[in-house]
Amino acid sequence: MTRKEIIVQKAIELFARDGFEATSIQKLAEASGVAQGLLYRHFKNKHDLLLHLVRMGVTQIAATLQPYHNPDLNFHEAFKEHVQRCCQLMQFEFLLWKVLHMTRQNATLMNTLSLSGDPAQLIVKPIRDKLRREGCKNADMHAWMIFSLIDGVTGLYLVHPDQYPLRKMEKFIIEKISEYAC
Repeated sequence: MTRKEIIVQKAIELFARDGFEATSIQKLAEASGVAQGLLYRHFKNKHDLLLHLVRMGVTQIAATLQPYHNPDLNFHEAFKEHVQRCCQLMQFEFLLWKVLHMTRQNATLMNTLSLSGDPAQLIVKPIRDKLRREGCKNADMHAWMIFSLIDGVTGLYLVHPDQYPLRKMEKFIIEKISEYAC
């Protein structure tokens, strides 16, 4: 691992455990085993580092949405792949997704990072577009409902990973969506 990768990994761990505000540059440098000056070579400040993490997460989220862009998949097939990808990433990238979730819940931090737009649109748009292509009436509201379902599952799992039955819920949602009609 490069020093930058170590810094990024330690930032994910500390931000997820202690929160962004409670994690100082000094604490981050110590956990990374580097001098503070080296941290500033890679990132302008702590906000710049968090923005890097958010961009990493957005890239992952965008990858989970790719099935909606596949013309060979119908909505139900795309949804199934989307949910499977989300659940897999939430487990394998748990701490990063927790940081993303915590960041999204903090309006002040979102504004500081110049992320004042609605991040939900990233997810709603491809779902809505797929539903429209399949002739769904009121595709916008259906897409928002589906987003709310996925967002709720994500939030509950990230806050209560030991109690929330993620894999059972994944199977249940996929089963139920196969019965779903617009």
